[in-house]
Amino acid sequence: MVWRWRRMELQDLARRGRWSTGRVLVDEQRVHQQVEALEEK
Repeated sequence: MVWRWRRMELQDLARRGRWSTGRVLVDEQRVHQQVEALEEK
């Protein structure tokens, strides 16, 4: 699944400190919304 890979990528970027914490949190929320939308279908 693309979203699962994307989530792992975001976590990896966060670990490396390339992104600001705020940006990662915003993207994490977006990922969770996509996951919820997929589960509803």
